[in-house]
Amino acid sequence: MTLNDTDSTNPANPRLNNKFGHIIRWDEGENPAEFDWDIFVFGSHDNGDEETNRSGLTDLNQFASPDGLAFDQRV
Repeated sequence: MTLNDTDSTNPANPRLNNKFGHIIRWDEGENPAEFDWDIFVFGSHDNGDEETNRSGLTDLNQFASPDGLAFDQRV
């Protein structure tokens, strides 16, 4: 799906024209049938404007189009 300036925002996609993507963090807590989530980091080039580079990425950690799912066993 490609977003454009006429698309609306929502909690899972809080910025228009989100071409760099973002990473969502899930936390199932003690009940795996329910979970909380938040946006962990927004993708961007390091020289993106304030609306694009919301996470303050630099040339050392810029990224775009994250893909995949990972599980962390830490408590």
